[in-house]
Amino acid sequence: MKPGLYPLLGPPASGKTTLAREWALEVLKRRGRVYWVGLPHQRAYVYRLFGGEGAVLGLEFMSFQALYYRVLAEVGRLGPLLPGAGRVALVGEVLRDLYGEGVAPGEARLFARAIAELKRYGLSPFALPKEGEAGRLRRVYFAYERLKEKALDYDDFRHRAGRVPLRLFPRPDLVVVDGFREVGPLDLRFLKRLAREVPVLLTLELLPEGLEPWQTLSQRPVKKEVWVLANPVEEARHLLRALKRAWASRDLGGEGLDPFEVMVVAPEDRIPGLLLFQDEYGLPLYDGREEALADTE
Repeated sequence: MKPGLYPLLGPPASGKTTLAREWALEVLKRRGRVYWVGLPHQRAYVYRLFGGEGAVLGLEFMSFQALYYRVLAEVGRLGPLLPGAGRVALVGEVLRDLYGEGVAPGEARLFARAIAELKRYGLSPFALPKEGEAGRLRRVYFAYERLKEKALDYDDFRHRAGRVPLRLFPRPDLVVVDGFREVGPLDLRFLKRLAREVPVLLTLELLPEGLEPWQTLSQRPVKKEVWVLANPVEEARHLLRALKRAWASRDLGGEGLDPFEVMVVAPEDRIPGLLLFQDEYGLPLYDGREEALADTE
């Protein structure tokens, strides 16, 4: 497998992760090392995906951020980390210094997200106009960078990792980037650099402009059943009975599905009721709602 960037394009449920897993298994069977880059909440799923093959040595799951940390650590360019909550607090301090105490609730978080989005695309404060609301954001952005001093937020790690020499150790034989709908320009620039040295398989639903797909997968049919029941209580009980059948072993007439392979999407006001029934039906339900936007950073 030669070094290079292999963009794999396809809609959800088209088999992108399955193909990536096959590539990774080929490398792992040769005692190679695979970096699997995904979203933090996908870690357990990916390890379970490979766990069916027995003990798999050489596979390491990490987020983009962890990969950037490793790149910077190898060349001694790490700095003090400013986490997401710290960025919001720092922006709040900037707003108070610039505009006094009359800052609206949630305004610091709004400006922090705007600054993060600008930095994600490699835009400095100079890219913003001086007038209007954009000018206000420009002033907050400038003051934030000045007040931050030597601390590095998540986007600073991304910027810095794109400029330092790549000295990954132990060196991977394959890098898989999976689970993202799209990647930003700075992430893509880093992956192109990395692809000069190792094979990089990148799975996406949307390709950035100018990037040609190595392979395109078509959507596979998804089985869908629609049930209309008398009231929300009957709907909840029908759903829980269906889950119990799905998770029961095949020996008992069930489908033998792993509970971690099933997601239930429900209206916000019905989730507590579903959780209330879990003891009655003996189901291992888990509330996957985020507590706050800051927890998703």
